[in-house]
Amino acid sequence: MAQLVDVLIFDPSTKRSLEWLQSTQVGLDMNSNDSTQTPADLRPFQRDPITRFFVDHPAYITMLTMIGFYALGALAAAADGTFWEIPNTTPPYPTDHRLIPFVREPFTATLLLGIAMAALLYVRVLSYRIVRDYVHLCDGRFLKMSTTSRQQQTAALQRRYDHPIALIFSLLFAGWLVTLEALARSGKMGDELGVTMYGTADVSTFSFIWIAFVTAFCSHVFISTLYRIVITCVFINTAFDNDSEIELQPIHPDECCGLRFVGNLTLFMSFFVVFWPLMLTSVGFFFPEFLAFPAFRYGLMYAGGLFYIGIASVVFLMPTLPVHRIMDKSREEALTLLTERFLGTYNSIFERLHQAEIDRNRLDEEVKLLANIKTLITEVKARGIWPFNLTVVIRFVTVVMVPLVPIYFEFLA
Repeated sequence: MAQLVDVLIFDPSTKRSLEWLQSTQVGLDMNSNDSTQTPADLRPFQRDPITRFFVDHPAYITMLTMIGFYALGALAAAADGTFWEIPNTTPPYPTDHRLIPFVREPFTATLLLGIAMAALLYVRVLSYRIVRDYVHLCDGRFLKMSTTSRQQQTAALQRRYDHPIALIFSLLFAGWLVTLEALARSGKMGDELGVTMYGTADVSTFSFIWIAFVTAFCSHVFISTLYRIVITCVFINTAFDNDSEIELQPIHPDECCGLRFVGNLTLFMSFFVVFWPLMLTSVGFFFPEFLAFPAFRYGLMYAGGLFYIGIASVVFLMPTLPVHRIMDKSREEALTLLTERFLGTYNSIFERLHQAEIDRNRLDEEVKLLANIKTLITEVKARGIWPFNLTVVIRFVTVVMVPLVPIYFEFLA
């Protein structure tokens, strides 16, 4: 740090040369087989064949798959003989309930061809960004480690992504949801809602199987993706936990010591929970009966909304806390060093002036030095201490809050 300060103090114009040299070195590292090959081999969804299928194949495969799921639902309704005509409810279902033709309702198309498709496309981009930013973190001179240490770190991170606990959580969550649907099919959950799902009625055997399949599929993708996001957040916290292993780039043009990509990644990961209020919005819009149900109103609308905002904020901010600590510490150290150098030079000048020891050439040089130090202090003070800027914060607030607006608008209306 002291050598860098000496260079910039005496000739601030060398800053452009250092920026060019820095970018050249990073570019060489990014093209080096020794430093980039292993991190680039990271695959977050390697052991998840279902999600990996959508990650590894083109986006149009995802779209065709969702259309295929919707077509299977139509075939299931046709096999039940209820595609064209939906019968009235019969005991044990209350006869005054509205029977929802699940396949032909706009909600199903919105769920499969809108929300689910968007979630799968999000997963594709998430997988790409995790690998890209991990390579950038390892090969952009941010982490001080040897090639062997980098390979060991990558292998350890890959093992965390591949841990079978993700599949266990997925099975438990899917089993819970399918159990609720089975209870609804038995007529034990329709008394208070005033609504009986068509796919869970006794006249829709094949449709119930289809709904259970779609439920298990969507819940698996949700848990699998959430697990990878949690592992990535934990890794970021761990990677920036040791100050001595981090090399910041104070003169990086992103004004975040080169770490803005970390904030952008956590911002993108926080967007995953946005699919939750989108689902609630769809349910409330297509089935307003749910809005009058106390459990939906207070459990999902209010408590769920607060929980959603809290989770999104944690995913966005928590991984950046150790990064913020290191950036703030680095800036304070630089300011302390510059201030001491400024005061030392300033006091030296006035001591010689009081003693009438004036060397005009040396005085001019030291006055120029003080001006350069003041310029550098201003630049250091302007350096960010978070791996994101105000634009990223505004984007986070907007994306997180906008999906909540239609939910509460429907409720208040």
